[in-house]
Amino acid sequence: MNKWLFSLGGALVLAAIIVPVSIASFAPRSSDTYQPKPVVVMKEAIARGEAYKQVLEGDLLYVVNEQTNERSDSRKLYGQPHPAMERPAAKAAAAFGYLPNSGLIDPTSLGDTGIQPSIPYSYEATPGQSAMYIATLEADGWRIIGSYRTQSYLDYYLQKQDVVARVIVLQDSMKVFDNVKPELPNPKTFAAQEAP
Repeated sequence: MNKWLFSLGGALVLAAIIVPVSIASFAPRSSDTYQPKPVVVMKEAIARGEAYKQVLEGDLLYVVNEQTNERSDSRKLYGQPHPAMERPAAKAAAAFGYLPNSGLIDPTSLGDTGIQPSIPYSYEATPGQSAMYIATLEADGWRIIGSYRTQSYLDYYLQKQDVVARVIVLQDSMKVFDNVKPELPNPKTFAAQEAP
């Protein structure tokens, strides 16, 4: 009987020592809690009622359908990530003029913005100045029918009545084209391509 009590007592003592250690080892620690991976938009395309973006989560790239949130085409990123450019918030200019023989607003007519002509179809402009130009076009009745963005540029197709224009925003310049063909790049194909 003493052997049985000793065995039982030893088991209780042993259990009393082991159980608290076991419970403590399973308790969540702050470093064990789930941390969602940051998502970086690398490319985005919106046109024809479709919207796709290429996102980076951890070191994997995915193409995401923004309407259904479906993912496809995962691949590993090698090298440094370069997020897509963002269009800064901007207000439309109150006064402006038009390019000669065109219904397109002259970028240099937006008042004291600092937008300067460069080579044909090109203007020296910051992304903020370019955003003001696009906001002014929208206020004048132009509608964005396609937008594409990468780390290097923002590319907008705008339409007013039957005329399509294209504005490409770079880090230190802007290109403006009037009366372009309304053939928009496929959003899914654009988002799936490797970023430049």
